[in-house]
Amino acid sequence: MVRAMKANRFPQWRGFEQVPAGCLLDQVVELKDSLGFAYERSSDFYKDFHRHERLMIVLPRGACAMEVRTRSPQQVFRVDGSSALIVPANLEHDDESISALYDTLALYPDDKVLSRVFEREKISPRMVNELVENLRVVKRSPQLNCAIESFFSEARVPALDRDEESISFYYRRVLREVFREAVFKLQQKPLADSSMTQAKFTAESLVERALQVIEVNLFTPMKISEIGRACGASPSTLLRVFRRELGASPADYIRRRRLEESRRLLQSGDYSVSEIATRIGYESAGAFSEAYKQLFGTSPSKENSPAVPFEENENV
Repeated sequence: MVRAMKANRFPQWRGFEQVPAGCLLDQVVELKDSLGFAYERSSDFYKDFHRHERLMIVLPRGACAMEVRTRSPQQVFRVDGSSALIVPANLEHDDESISALYDTLALYPDDKVLSRVFEREKISPRMVNELVENLRVVKRSPQLNCAIESFFSEARVPALDRDEESISFYYRRVLREVFREAVFKLQQKPLADSSMTQAKFTAESLVERALQVIEVNLFTPMKISEIGRACGASPSTLLRVFRRELGASPADYIRRRRLEESRRLLQSGDYSVSEIATRIGYESAGAFSEAYKQLFGTSPSKENSPAVPFEENENV
């Protein structure tokens, strides 16, 4: 059944002052509290340039595909059922369906909810700034797709009689998975060159800079020459100072850090052993298991416990 649509029927957040162009078939907008969301289903959907007061996460469903355009700078982002889009607060943009049917969920968490997700996921302040200040497309993982569908089926988003506790749980689960994928993508950014010269670095500052480069690009294949270039040092100087200060080569350090990160992923219970092996750069689960056992004295499968519900009983 098509619901009657009226202009100005929602709380007056910027971006919801008018009904979008097209034939709006269904619309559910909840902007009363910290877990704001909007679900819109339409044909020929178009929403002219507007802003939202909160960060927005766009999640198309099914075969829906859409474009989001910005004015300053002028950019076009395509997003569909295989991706999600993070849109910073107060960024002027428009939305247009490029598929026959527009079927999209958008989340609008407040700063308090975002802070709790970032804290729980141990996302650094520098990375948080990257996530909330730049518009970016994120590839959807199987875990994120599952979280989105759970939001619809179990929290019953299109229905009028909503279970608020379920809404809260699945809402934050979607946020967690979106930002996990966004952080993973950021960690794969190409190494940046530096114009700084080797003479500008002391032994201590060179190691610190190298560690920063490694952490930002932890899951990106890195050569010692690339790390050295980003730090303004020759490979031989970096290798010598690294071994003297940390007692290990850059390659050994990176290998250990990736395994340490894999332990956190295993204990979350959200990913299989083979998925984690691929994520941290191992060609096979067997090679990953052998390296993991060598470092931690136990097999990864023994630490791959089921996920604990995410703040299930905590009020927002």
